[in-house]
Amino acid sequence: MKIYRLEQEDNIKTRGLYEEVFSEDSSSFVDYYYQEKIKDNTIYVLEEDEQIVSMIHLNPYRIQVAGEILNLHYIVAVATKKEYRKRHYMKFLLERILKDLRDEGESFTYLMPVAEAIYAPYDFRSVTKVEWDFYDENEPLAVGTEVSVLTPVDTEILGQEENRKNQDKYKVFTYKDAAYFNRLIQEYESDGGKLMVYKKADKIIGYKPYVKESTMSDPKIMVRILDVKKVLSHLSLKGLTAVVFDVTDSILEENNKSYIVSGTENSKAMIMEGPGTNSEGSLPIAAFTSFIFGSISVDELKNEKDVVMSERMADEFKKIIPLSPILIDEVV
Repeated sequence: MKIYRLEQEDNIKTRGLYEEVFSEDSSSFVDYYYQEKIKDNTIYVLEEDEQIVSMIHLNPYRIQVAGEILNLHYIVAVATKKEYRKRHYMKFLLERILKDLRDEGESFTYLMPVAEAIYAPYDFRSVTKVEWDFYDENEPLAVGTEVSVLTPVDTEILGQEENRKNQDKYKVFTYKDAAYFNRLIQEYESDGGKLMVYKKADKIIGYKPYVKESTMSDPKIMVRILDVKKVLSHLSLKGLTAVVFDVTDSILEENNKSYIVSGTENSKAMIMEGPGTNSEGSLPIAAFTSFIFGSISVDELKNEKDVVMSERMADEFKKIIPLSPILIDEVV
């Protein structure tokens, strides 16, 4: 058994495994994926019997987190040949990837699971639902609003408008520029869809995707924190705060530390590593993730498995502003 990261020019070698495992994807979509997405993605593979039998793709996106744009990777195309399943190959690949991404400086990674239970053992937690608003050709339009198929002529302005709107509404969102939308146009067209742009008085006000039919049911985004200290550095506070706590992580042992979070009202949190002698509680990385990304409250956090919190720590945590709401809705 050998696990390694493919060189960019070798990414195409995984197409056969992709087509075997994701047979529901149209050939035109797979053509798009292997002509476009593999130009800049990273693919880890597990080789057995002199062939690639398992793989995970990491697709790069720019994600804006509390005003800062981060280069992060979206985990997709997790696949193992049928006859090689139940050998823990996904576990070996995923744990290697988590370690490598952390070593490369990324603060968290994310995915859209087929089933949440697959990734929960690796401390991924669901942090938001994906809610697409698809174009309906029969929908009534507001007076003065026009809708047309998006072309590259409008993608730069559309990206600026989307980022402006999303910055006011979301703590975490995918940063969208002309390159993002030009690629997304190709993605939808590969499956018979398109992107529709809305204008009012010749000004772009939004967009919606058009698809023949959506087959995804109740999609969610799951997050896995890679570097606790980096994620904490994005937090803001509601009031004067000072708290010391431990985080436990059975996969990324570098996160097993004591952390001090302090700061004043409406300030960015100041983060230091504590001495480990005066901690007010202990949080498993998965429960910590759920809280930091706003999917559970402090009171719910206290009831999570293996969480230990003093009452004072709970009161201090109520002053932390979570990294929420979140808008991430890419498929691949």
